[in-house]
Amino acid sequence: MSDRHKPVFIDHSGRRWRRIRVAALVLGVATTLIALVLVASELIYPPMPPQLDLASLDARAVEKLRTKHPLTQIDRMRIVYRRKLAATMKKYGSPHASRRPEMVPVLDVGTGSRPTRTDAIVAGFYVNWADNSFASLKRNYDKLDWVIGEWAFVPSNADTLLLRVKPQVIELLHDRPAETRPSLFIMLSNFVVTGSDSAAGKFDAATVRRFLGNPVARANAIRQLKTAVLRYGLAGTTLDMENFDAGLQNQVLGFARELHDAMHSIGRLSTQAIAVSDDSMVDGMRRLGRLEGISAAPEGGAALSALDALVAAGQIGQDDVVVLFNTGGALKYLDVLQ
Repeated sequence: MSDRHKPVFIDHSGRRWRRIRVAALVLGVATTLIALVLVASELIYPPMPPQLDLASLDARAVEKLRTKHPLTQIDRMRIVYRRKLAATMKKYGSPHASRRPEMVPVLDVGTGSRPTRTDAIVAGFYVNWADNSFASLKRNYDKLDWVIGEWAFVPSNADTLLLRVKPQVIELLHDRPAETRPSLFIMLSNFVVTGSDSAAGKFDAATVRRFLGNPVARANAIRQLKTAVLRYGLAGTTLDMENFDAGLQNQVLGFARELHDAMHSIGRLSTQAIAVSDDSMVDGMRRLGRLEGISAAPEGGAALSALDALVAAGQIGQDDVVVLFNTGGALKYLDVLQ
């Protein structure tokens, strides 16, 4: 048969198809072997990131690293946090397996020697459970005369206080010049915390009753607060008792007097937040309007009711001069006066 009549697509001998199958088989075996080698190399010799001494990495080295390998936002955050960790470990050593909240570096932050900006005292509260509390403190540092840290709690057993002083706040004030520091107070609250989270818990009236009725527990609490004030060079204490039985008011004020005497003996201040009921607050609004012609907001009525409680407890005399602040008007709160 001539080449002209030789079939092109039909292979009667089957040799062409056998060659295709052999080539496909060889290609499949080769790719499988390559894949197995790659997987085995990843398992036996996993890739390791470069070991960089980021604690001592200066700006020039970071710029060089950024030019060679562009850094993402996550990379930059990782560098910053590793620097902070290395600096903290260099300053205080490696952390222990468990660290009690009371174990804070002893730094004397002083009692605050900066004069007030206005005739009134500008105070801010610091709470450990708010993530933005420290950022807010740094942002408003120059505006605050007093910083009050919620760092002392009455535990459920009402025996000794649970202290949770925030190291970052102590370090912040310690690192600033003494003439710029606000006065720092430690606040005792009857918020009974559970676990390590200072926001988890509740105001327990039974715990307050056991604490106030136990002279040993009160003495231990005053000793702990006095030690903390001297240890960190604080300006004093703030007492904040809330949501307790009205019948315990005199006992709360009595403990406040004991705490005041302890702080006075070491030349420090003892401040107190007075809790008033909603009804007495509204009654104070009405009395300010009836007796003084003042359109008082609820906070003005609360101030008058707190003054009544302090006078009744003998902490303020009949002839003492007291200034009450009313920061709003009753027209915005007509619903509570109905």
